[in-house]
Amino acid sequence: EPRFTTIESKSLKLWLWHYRNKGIFCEDLAQEILHEVMTVTNAFRCAVTITQASRGGIEIQVVAVDPLPEHLRK
Repeated sequence: EPRFTTIESKSLKLWLWHYRNKGIFCEDLAQEILHEVMTVTNAFRCAVTITQASRGGIEIQVVAVDPLPEHLRK
């Protein structure tokens, strides 16, 4: 039995599209996507990286990881 689950790229693209007009902060969006991917795939480890388009010359990159590496835990 395979230990890995694959998410097909077109399905992922269509699923992510529903977040396009959702009023949510980038940090919250990364956590929400991480939670949904972990739930659907039964993953034991996952990372989501979001790079937000530049506005006013500022680019924001958010990374959500589960489980959090030991050195980052409080």
